Amino acid sequence: MTVRLRGLRWLRKRHPDLVDRARDRIVDSERRLEPREGRTVDSFLWEHTRQVAAAAHRLCLREGTDPLIPVLCAVFHDMGKFEGGIYHKGDTPEEETAAAEAANMMRAEGLSPELVRKTETALRSLYSTSARSHAAADIVHDADFLVKSGRLGVAAFFSKSACRGRHMLNALTESLSRELTYAAALPGNMRTEGARALAERRALRTRAYYRGLLQEMRELGIARFEISRIAFPCPKRPDRNLSLYLASPSDCPLCGGEPRMKPLTVETGLKCDRLRAVFACGSCGWENRIGFCLPEISS
Repeated sequence: MTVRLRGLRWLRKRHPDLVDRARDRIVDSERRLEPREGRTVDSFLWEHTRQVAAAAHRLCLREGTDPLIPVLCAVFHDMGKFEGGIYHKGDTPEEETAAAEAANMMRAEGLSPELVRKTETALRSLYSTSARSHAAADIVHDADFLVKSGRLGVAAFFSKSACRGRHMLNALTESLSRELTYAAALPGNMRTEGARALAERRALRTRAYYRGLLQEMRELGIARFEISRIAFPCPKRPDRNLSLYLASPSDCPLCGGEPRMKPLTVETGLKCDRLRAVFACGSCGWENRIGFCLPEISS
């Protein structure tokens, strides 16, 4: 039986040097962000890139779309994230940096000007809330969020937390609200029909895993999280409510006091408006600040 090539393996067969150059640039930027003496571990960002490329290729097959531009876009979509060894450097959206780098590398490989232009346009359309719908960008957008969800997404969440030096309880305290809220909103955040059914299943798996994990932590007396579902008026569509799943430890991790939630606020960011939730302990001043990208939960 013939095994069909997918994602980066499919692209590498056509443009091996381009894939290698993209990998080297991404790995180098991540290692500059977190330099470690004698570091030989793999790049988390490159692993994520490979996963998004594979998912994008799969979605193209489901949608009956030529995978070339979506897979190219997937390869470059996070190239600007750690530009210069700095996370989200300056005031330039990472997609702008990624588009410029992609164009330079593709031209150096002798790819056609039309292909370069289409890939640049797709990259710049990825997360722009003002850009018109773009077929290749929509596929990569959905692929990106799909690999961050379900069992694969949970594994990536804990792997990334470990890379950043956070232990499990700290990671859950800081990010569980965001993980649960994004999982619930995932199907509505999809832009393609082919991704929507996958998103439904992955959202259920994500939420089921975290519910089971929190139950085991309660049973063993390790920690107790209170999960509350809050409806918040959508800033751009006041007739709609956004569903937030807020997870807060019952006890302050520093002094054992009871954290309280402050009023929700909306902040304007470089790439998107963010809904901000803050849990604070009145006894010692401990705070946990959680930001939700509004386009991801209000689609």
